[in-house]
Amino acid sequence: MREDIAAEIQTLLSIPSWDWDEGLEEALERLGREYFQKKGRRDALWERP
Repeated sequence: MREDIAAEIQTLLSIPSWDWDEGLEEALERLGREYFQKKGRRDALWERP
């Protein structure tokens, strides 16, 4: 799991043209959802209103 996160962060850092405010927020939300899915949990924290 840590390797997956490290790879995802490395990918994000290699994309200089991203709008960092939105791009980073979306990526972190996706990582959070994937983490809880792999752990077999659902958490309302990751649900967008």
